[in-house]
Amino acid sequence: MTSSLEKIVIDWMSNKGAPEWHGVAVNWNWDNGVEPLLWIVDQLDCDKATALTVFWWAGPVDQIDKNSKVYNPQGEVYKLVHTVLGNWEQYRTARFKFRLPSYTENLNSPNWGLSQECLEILKPMLINVNGQERYPNYGQSGPQECYIAYLEQIGEPVSDLNRQILESERAGQNLSQTDEEAAAAYQREMEEWVSELEDMVTIAEKLKNLSQTDKEAAQRELEEWFSEREDLLTTVEKLQKEK
Repeated sequence: MTSSLEKIVIDWMSNKGAPEWHGVAVNWNWDNGVEPLLWIVDQLDCDKATALTVFWWAGPVDQIDKNSKVYNPQGEVYKLVHTVLGNWEQYRTARFKFRLPSYTENLNSPNWGLSQECLEILKPMLINVNGQERYPNYGQSGPQECYIAYLEQIGEPVSDLNRQILESERAGQNLSQTDEEAAAAYQREMEEWVSELEDMVTIAEKLKNLSQTDKEAAQRELEEWFSEREDLLTTVEKLQKEK
């Protein structure tokens, strides 16, 4: 059953186009329901990158492999996966960027135990898309305009933050970054990281002159610092693989 939020978002998307659809699809919280995603992939103007995003986030193997424990031909996720498969040849554009999830590199491994039939079905979907067009990024509940309408419908208060986000979206301040902008942002973050690392090295050099209590405190600070940067390292590694 379609929720009121899903219906509001679908009604809003009916007057929009591929960039807005992509912005909804890549940020949507599936716990809100999948009807907006079903609506998007059912449009023949849906971009290939959008369709691939929805397809791979749906865990398609489980809805293609009949031996899977969660295979459910009556389910919404099954419908999502097979709508994309059925429409794939009719999606014409490749305007946005998409990268396959890393696990797809090993789908033909014996550990997956996939039949040749299943692998053949997946084969056309095992592609990256190098589109460079920017698109509007929305929150996990869709465009703020829709979320505010939903809050008002259910009698919940609309906060100042909701209104600020709405204004930023209307001003076009939620556009996705280009590859160059993303690279520049990561470069700046890396430079800040190196500067902080130099500070940590200085602290480490002073450890030998500290009391045991101070050493333990400094050690905790170092551990927290490295922990906070694990996400950055993961992102940098991912960027390097995509080059």
